[in-house]
Amino acid sequence: MNQREPALLDARRAMAEAQRDPSSAASIARGVLRRAGSSGEARAVAGWALGRSLHERDEVAQARRTLEEAAITARVAGLLELEAHVRSSLAMTMLADGKTEAALRELTRAERELRGAGRARVVMQRGVVLWHLGRLTDAEADFDAALPVLHEAGDRVAECRILANRGVLLTMLGRYDEAEADLTVGTALARELDQGLMIAGGEHNLGFLHARRGDVPTALAWFDRARASYDTLGSPSRLTSALDADRCDVLLTAGLTTEARAAAERGLDATVASGNVMAASEARVRLARVLLAQRDFGEAANEAHEAATSFRRSRRYAWAAFAD
Repeated sequence: MNQREPALLDARRAMAEAQRDPSSAASIARGVLRRAGSSGEARAVAGWALGRSLHERDEVAQARRTLEEAAITARVAGLLELEAHVRSSLAMTMLADGKTEAALRELTRAERELRGAGRARVVMQRGVVLWHLGRLTDAEADFDAALPVLHEAGDRVAECRILANRGVLLTMLGRYDEAEADLTVGTALARELDQGLMIAGGEHNLGFLHARRGDVPTALAWFDRARASYDTLGSPSRLTSALDADRCDVLLTAGLTTEARAAAERGLDATVASGNVMAASEARVRLARVLLAQRDFGEAANEAHEAATSFRRSRRYAWAAFAD
């Protein structure tokens, strides 16, 4: 074993931990990046792992810079397939930053270099971008195309992620039985794989499903379970702010406007602090709905106007219409 191999093994270990335990993964990856003599491949993989970990913790700007550096490192080392994988993760930070067209360009660039399961993961991520652009039918088609390839390849973590994404999408389309099947299987798979963030996300998504069905007590019970799970993982703001958003919607439906406003303001503060433009815009329009329910029309108009402007900048026109 040459002296560079241990660094690469550690970088790959960090990558494997990036979604299960982002803090641990970031620590391992930073150790590789500080280590003298680490190969270009080790540094690129470590940068990829660190960027993924930062994104999971909603440190969007730093995640993007880290992934851009990792992509350059991979390209300089002549590792074009690795660069493509890094760029597919970079696209997700661009989506969070509201740069949807740039995200799609990065995914197109990555798809050209990849085959098999690697390409299927890019197709899955493109589905996520299309979903946020309001192109739900196109997003579902991408999820449906990617899932059997990932299953056949034995990429169980990616399979778990796609089941979660498709389950939420089907919930939004009102296909609740199909959604519940995806979310139940995906959450069970996350437990089997000991993927902490995806377990918590599955609990959260099941709460979202029951909220859409109009079952407020069951929805709130799932949200409480998800909150406890997120707390054990350090309460990542990207996920807890989304949980506050969904809790706000349920509380507003139940007529509990004071509690809904507290949840909406918490969610907005967290997303603004993290620099997550996409989530902050959604948080503003959600707060506007609560303010309308409280007849605070001036503040509601201000939040809705700011949200609509941001949505148009990101080409999220369906959301802009909702804000209008």
